[in-house]
Amino acid sequence: MNRLTVVLSALALAGTAAECEAMRALKVRTLAMATPFRQFINDRLVKYLASEQITVTHKKSFGIERNTEIRRQPIPVEYNPARTAYLECEKRPDGIYIPCGGWGSIHSVDLLERDLDRRC
Repeated sequence: MNRLTVVLSALALAGTAAECEAMRALKVRTLAMATPFRQFINDRLVKYLASEQITVTHKKSFGIERNTEIRRQPIPVEYNPARTAYLECEKRPDGIYIPCGGWGSIHSVDLLERDLDRRC
């Protein structure tokens, strides 16, 4: 947790560290990223991931400020920006990162894997 706080210059959640552990276990080094967040949060995520030797090669964001607004989005809202971020990468990334527990990301995993012909 300490390293997260130093890199992000803010208190961070342990979930991000666990996500990085999972990415390392899957040998994920490059990512397309889709978030509901504003740019400064995305920049912090990219910086932290880079400190973990994980490169975000392309990202899409909605720029939403409030968590209540994020949760008002329809469940599949993250599908299109995640798919677009992946397809717009110059070189095929190892995975797609959709950080945010407020989005219904789990509902899009199978669809993204089928649509992009990828499986972990």
